[in-house]
Amino acid sequence: MVHHGRPVDGVSLSAGKAAGEWHLAIRIPPAALTSGIQTFLILDAKDNTPLGDFVIIADPPEAESLKAEVDLLRAELDLLKRSFRRHCTGSRG
Repeated sequence: MVHHGRPVDGVSLSAGKAAGEWHLAIRIPPAALTSGIQTFLILDAKDNTPLGDFVIIADPPEAESLKAEVDLLRAELDLLKRSFRRHCTGSRG
């Protein structure tokens, strides 16, 4: 899981009782709960494929949907930039 392009510690994933069911537990760092909208991306640990996301609003909503979308787009753009750089580095050799 990442927040502002940085990995977040305190994430655990375990299989559920039913097939295809998973339980995700996340410890949100207190520093991440600043004023505004905070978007967290859940990524596959193997290849950084986005699996999902969630948003925490830490102040009264102000045009919340637009701010959340912009925050999510920034996080996804950071992910794409890292993947593109990794791809370019791998293509050289």
